[in-house]
Amino acid sequence: MVAPKADKAKAHAARRHGVAVHDFRLWSRIYPPTGREGYVPFAFVFTGRTKAQRASRMRRLEQAARSYFAGTQYAGGGITAVDYHQAVPVVVTELERITADPKGAAGKVWRRLGRDEWQTLTDALDNPDGDRLYVVQAEQARKRQKEREAAAREAQRPVRRRCGMKFTDDRWQTVHLFPTQ
Repeated sequence: MVAPKADKAKAHAARRHGVAVHDFRLWSRIYPPTGREGYVPFAFVFTGRTKAQRASRMRRLEQAARSYFAGTQYAGGGITAVDYHQAVPVVVTELERITADPKGAAGKVWRRLGRDEWQTLTDALDNPDGDRLYVVQAEQARKRQKEREAAAREAQRPVRRRCGMKFTDDRWQTVHLFPTQ
């Protein structure tokens, strides 16, 4: 049996190619974009007898899932921003932390894997070193490149023989168009 609202022709075509077609839908609607790069976040709430036990579980999860939640460096010199478009945001907390905080789950009880500080859920899911930082750093890199090109151009600007002053842009353009031989 095919899931409600599923296209029967597509389900049949998928089965012919050996793809499993589920009998139920996990998502009944499309959610609006969050404005954050990356996939849908995962949240894990740990509990255990001791703090060391909970910390050990979080550490093991962090080690096992590093390739999924860690972003990749953007290409380019001088850019430290991280690309999170293919990363799964994973946040963790402890049940004991949530119950001890007066604000509960709305407090600074969440830690994003790959970070050390405890933050609110919104702050933990934010990527301050992602796209926004990339835009700023890429613009700075473009400005530095323009400055280097302008300095190189000025270094090549010819000098008048008589007075030693550099050619104006108009004079230099004229010399390039009609070189003397």
